Amino acid sequence: MSAAGAPPPPPARGSQPLRVLVVEDDRDIAHLLHTLFAARGYRTEVVHDGGDALEAFAVLSPDLVTLDVGVPTVDGEELCRRFRAVSDAYLLMLSARTDEQLIQRCLDHGADAYLRKPFSTRDLHTRIEEMMVRPRTS
Repeated sequence: MSAAGAPPPPPARGSQPLRVLVVEDDRDIAHLLHTLFAARGYRTEVVHDGGDALEAFAVLSPDLVTLDVGVPTVDGEELCRRFRAVSDAYLLMLSARTDEQLIQRCLDHGADAYLRKPFSTRDLHTRIEEMMVRPRTS
């Protein structure tokens, strides 16, 4: 955060705002994420299950995806694997699960980072900023 408390400006891809897909079944967390990303100028889509995430991903072609591991129909781990196979979007896993094997599998499937719930907004912004400095091919 800047000295004035406002979030830093979002990284830009040309003149278009970054596209973010939030995949989160907890509606309170989904609303929080949407609010935080909207405040940064991101174009944000929120879905609450894996089936809807697959459809939204195809339509939105997001630059950043936050994935809850435990979403219904298609879990976040499988979504991570599928998204990475077709995209170089930044993938941030969010979960209360602390199983080290799960975390490693998500990273092996192509997640850029794994953030444990509950998380602070500061940690979320820091993790995203760290990811965004890594170059992508598209």
